[in-house]
Amino acid sequence: MDLTNASALVTGGAGGFGGATARRLAEKGARVVIADVADERGEALAKELGNGSVYVRTDIMDEASIANAVAAAVDLGPLRAFAMEADAILVEPWAAHATGGTGIALDHALAREARARLADATMVLAGGLTPETVAAAVALVRPDIVDVSSGVERLPGIKDPHKIARFMEAVVGHSAIS
Repeated sequence: MDLTNASALVTGGAGGFGGATARRLAEKGARVVIADVADERGEALAKELGNGSVYVRTDIMDEASIANAVAAAVDLGPLRAFAMEADAILVEPWAAHATGGTGIALDHALAREARARLADATMVLAGGLTPETVAAAVALVRPDIVDVSSGVERLPGIKDPHKIARFMEAVVGHSAIS
């Protein structure tokens, strides 16, 4: 893959795996944005890579920080590669008033689009899943993992063993392991 004149964004880019990924992308011609909180290592790696690569201090828990890293990548050229040091990617609805655990259902069309874009990644589907809705979500989206909390509660914070059992039955009935 030739990434000449393109940009790449690597979260956790100053670490071991992230740094190796950044080096590999730079070898392919990409100008790499090393997104991390390890300033000294990130700046040193950007200097080592050359080719216009930059370090951008990025806290992945802060939306503005991520937007800044993406903007830096776009400024370097068309963003053609994105790598992150994560075992899975959580796909859930965004709510201004909370960070997860809202019980708000994710639109299945958006979730299917996310699945298509994350074809090679482990996808965790969350958001409004209940024993009554999880089978359809799994059948339509085909996530690798489903995440549930409030969807199996009797009362806020109190899990219902019967709902958990029904949820699991619905998942297993529509998954690759059934």
